[in-house]
Amino acid sequence: MRDAAHPRKSGVDHRQGQGQHLDDQGSFRIDETGTVIRRRTQEWFSFGGNDPNSVRGETQTVRRYERDDWRTEVRTRTILTSTPEEFVINAELDAFELDDDHGDRRVHSQSWQRRTPRDLV
Repeated sequence: MRDAAHPRKSGVDHRQGQGQHLDDQGSFRIDETGTVIRRRTQEWFSFGGNDPNSVRGETQTVRRYERDDWRTEVRTRTILTSTPEEFVINAELDAFELDDDHGDRRVHSQSWQRRTPRDLV
């Protein structure tokens, strides 16, 4: 069950060739471990007319894990596009230790790109 504080929303504008989806699952607690987990995902899609190579999809996620005085957060961003020959994926991942007193510290960061031949697609 979702309340207004944790929405799931979708929308498409066919004239503009754009769409978006928000899935804010809020926080929940695993009582056996005392861990609180926060999940949020947002997605955007766009296309231009009848051009299949104009299609673009982007997803951003946030996952937060907390227990006692330990707090971490992982943020991802993935973008999918294409050329006439390839599908192209660009991805980023950043992980943080959260600290209200000393500021958040990024403990891991990674970016990568993958290209996959379309092979008749």
